[in-house]
Amino acid sequence: MAQIKYIKDLYENEEASLREICRITGHSFETVRKYAYQENWSEDNLPDIEPQSYPVLQDFIPIIDKWLEEDRKAPRKQRHTVMRIYHRLCDEHGFTGCYSTVKKYVRKKKYVMKTLSAGYLPLEHPKGWGQVDFGLAEGEWAATGERFPFYALTISFPGSNNGVTQAFPSQNQECLLEGMKRIFEHIGGVPPRLRFDNMTTAVAQVLKDGERVLTEGFTRFMLHYRFQADFCNPASGNEKGNVENKVGYSRRNAFVPVPVITSFEEFNEQLLEWCEKDADRLHYKHKVPIRELWEEDKAALLELPQYPFSVFRYKEHPMDILDFAKKGYHGGRYTCVNLQNPDTVEFRMFRGTLKTNTILATLELIDRICDAAVHLSDEELKGMAWTTFVSGCQQPELVQYLKERRLYVNEPVESEEES
Repeated sequence: MAQIKYIKDLYENEEASLREICRITGHSFETVRKYAYQENWSEDNLPDIEPQSYPVLQDFIPIIDKWLEEDRKAPRKQRHTVMRIYHRLCDEHGFTGCYSTVKKYVRKKKYVMKTLSAGYLPLEHPKGWGQVDFGLAEGEWAATGERFPFYALTISFPGSNNGVTQAFPSQNQECLLEGMKRIFEHIGGVPPRLRFDNMTTAVAQVLKDGERVLTEGFTRFMLHYRFQADFCNPASGNEKGNVENKVGYSRRNAFVPVPVITSFEEFNEQLLEWCEKDADRLHYKHKVPIRELWEEDKAALLELPQYPFSVFRYKEHPMDILDFAKKGYHGGRYTCVNLQNPDTVEFRMFRGTLKTNTILATLELIDRICDAAVHLSDEELKGMAWTTFVSGCQQPELVQYLKERRLYVNEPVESEEES
């Protein structure tokens, strides 16, 4: 109602034109015109739910209303459907009317309940603006046949209903930023504004006045790519409904049947191809290919920066007397040798994969040169030289990082006979 009142104030008191109000508020022309011209503000213009308008049902309306009110406290998936209400009326209260009568009343009643509890305005989606969300899905490793959960990061564009998805084994900050970076590079630009929920990888704290304290890594990423971020109100997924729907659409189509995954790198390339093909289908409302509408969104994207963002974060961790990290990350256990027993080391965490899809983290002791080895798990305590470790890694940034710090020095050298 506050937004509706603002539109009315601009029109009546500020004498702004409808077009000016559209620019100021961001709402569509139809929405602005509706509320600027509206004169009857009583609730009489809501759907008719008076009992006398439903003679067959009127004696049962108090029962239905009670059930619907109780549903407000119930989990969403355990609330009454119209069919369940109809069967309960027949079985428990002797109702003899038809299903369509019950359906007509319940739909109108739910609309009135929703309208009175909160007001919503359909927003005009500016070109190029996007929404971001993770969705949970399940895959199967090609090598072992084992089922495992993974997270699909999707950026959708409500203006065209286009969307791009990338898959990761986690939804931590490295996966979020790496996924966004890949999607930006794939679409050839950066959305000027993106809407998120209050994911902890981006939002460190929600203040009482609604302001957000952002994480340092996410803030650096925003500055690097120059986009603005909006965040939904807590528990208000409807505020990014387009990407919520797109996540579900991808799960029902791209991930059915359960995908067999050799590596996330290969799987993500397949996902990009699937997203490109999906853009050929017709838009649900405009009845033209999504790809045509996407061109308008694409024209509004910001240019990619000159240098790509390096996705990693530092993580300090204590070391014990045996120079083992006391707790592994991502199922790994890491060691340093010849460090003269430091109290802590500093990990530089990348999002990368081995051929076995083991998440890796590089280890760096600041301002020192050290030998390093990694143990993939507590059950696999045999150390691996860095050369062997990175040979299967599809992360060129990591290889370059190790070379610069003289940790990747066991490269084959041509002998005089071979040369």
